[in-house]
Amino acid sequence: LYDHEDVLNVTGENICPKFRDAQTRSLLEADKLYNSSLTNLMRDIIPNTGIDVEQFKEKFGDTYREHIMMTVWHALKFIADNGLTLPQWARQAYSEPLISLRSKIEAAYLSGSFDQIRLLEGELFREIVDMFRSKANNGPDVRRMYYYSGRDHTILSLLLMLDQQNDRYVETGSALIFELHRNPSTGNFYVQALYIDGSSPNLAPEDINIQSCGPPCDLYELLNITEKYYNITNWDQECILEPAKCCCTMS
Repeated sequence: LYDHEDVLNVTGENICPKFRDAQTRSLLEADKLYNSSLTNLMRDIIPNTGIDVEQFKEKFGDTYREHIMMTVWHALKFIADNGLTLPQWARQAYSEPLISLRSKIEAAYLSGSFDQIRLLEGELFREIVDMFRSKANNGPDVRRMYYYSGRDHTILSLLLMLDQQNDRYVETGSALIFELHRNPSTGNFYVQALYIDGSSPNLAPEDINIQSCGPPCDLYELLNITEKYYNITNWDQECILEPAKCCCTMS
């Protein structure tokens, strides 16, 4: 309900103009930052794929290279993950440097700005926050564990709210765990975050160092430093893109 994945469909209905605008800006910035890598991809790899570049230009405009890169990555990953043999031309790009480039471009596509993170997963994080508050205040809900099935963008955005790096490659089967603990001596509540990399052989949880909070990370300190992401009262209203304001007048 609160994971607004539908805003990511760049060719569908623009249900959140503010997100779409922020996403486009992030992708255009990524196009400049990674121009060299994208140029090499377009020159060395794309001619072998059969991709209609003009069709991508017509569909995606100035961000067409980023969408071509993601399309190629998805296709080659599917081949590799299913134990099939990659064509010879693809081996110079997959897995590297394509995976690293994909991580950077996807970070821009999903969560390249504050507005993207907030509008994509802010309401989901608010639900987590409300659960923590309820437990800390002896609320009526007796459940001790909550499960949420999401996507890579879900985990990436939640990690960014904890000030983690923005180009993490979230593998299939990865998980982000939030644990609420109570100090037996002080009675204070604190939060521990754990990440499980879906590609790791033993799936061992990795402690997440929540920036500017602990350890241990006090519950109310965490709520304070992340409030800017989850203090959403009307998502539809926040999605409205305000017209640009004139900075000056002529007399």
